[in-house]
Formats: sequence, C-alpha cells, structure tokens
Amino acid sequence: MLLNHNDTLDAVFTLAHEMGHSMHTLLSHAHQPFVYAGYTIFVAEVPSTLSEALFLEYMLARTADPRERIVLLQHAIDGIVSTFYTQVMFADYELQAHRRVEAGQPITADSLSETYSHSLKAYHGETLDYDERSRVTWARIPHFYSTPLPRAQYATCYASSAQLMRAIDERIRLTTGRRLSSAI
Repeated sequence: MLLNHNDTLDAVFTLAHEMGHSMHTLLSHAHQPFVYAGYTIFVAEVPSTLSEALFLEYMLARTADPRERIVLLQHAIDGIVSTFYTQVMFADYELQAHRRVEAGQPITADSLSETYSHSLKAYHGETLDYDERSRVTWARIPHFYSTPLPRAQYATCYASSAQLMRAIDERIRLTTGRRLSSAI
C-alpha cells in the first residue's frame, strides 16, 4: 500500500481507510478463487469505511480530552455530511448531465457548469456565496471522469459499515458483556 502521509488527522483516517481496502483485497485473494477475488466499488467501500469507523471508535475510547473528542466527532460528522449529502448531490448532478446527453443536448464546459450550479443551488439554497469558480467545481472531481455514477453507492456503503459496527458492538456485548468501545 502506497500513500502520502503527513501528521494530520485526515491522513491517519486515510491510512485507516486504505488499510480497509488492503485487508479486503488480501483476504479476498487468500480465500476466493482468482476469478471471484475481484470486487466492485460498491463492495470495496464497505471494509474501508468500516476500518475508519473502527479507528474512530478506538480513538474515542482512548481519549479523555474534551477537545480531542470534539475534533474526532467533528471529523465523523463531516464524513457523514460529505457521504450522505455531498455524494448524493454529485450523483444528482451526474444524472442531470447524463440526461442532457440522452436528450441530445450539447455537453460543453458551460453546460456542465450550468448543471452543476443548478445542483449547488438546489442542495445549498442561500447558504453559499456563489461565484464563477463555484460553477466549475465539477471539473476538479476525478470520479466524474474515472468512475462515473458511483456516488450513491458511497452512501449505501457508509450505511452498511455503520450497520456492521452495530453488529460488531452487539456481538461483543453478547459474548463479553462489554461494549465495543471498552473492548478495543
């Protein structure tokens, strides 16, 4: 596994996320015939987001510092918002862009910017200051080019990993009488 790392909280959570991907790949290849060892992005994001959730639980269980807890919880909230809100907005934007193609409308930077601007305003209303640069935010999102239309899958994977966290916590509670946070 290769990644850039700096000493920030985001970098540590990225490490946890990528370790989830690495372990998933390692275990898939170790326990599945080669033909079945590959997986879709829909499946891939479950172990990576589960790994992040386990790391968050680990960090929360080990700190008594209220400020550190706030930073960790804010990081978790940001993840929820970006997954269930922003990724869904991205999915909606992509759907609108694809509908333009299906309707035979030209796809240009201006038409994509108009579509993206409409999505921003539909999802954020008057809470943002809109300028010309916000209209072209779509151009900096690499997933729009490399893996079209997986955005809604991220929200489903995130919800799946949250359900797995509940199941892990329940299993630990039933077998040990303790909660996940005290078992870590």
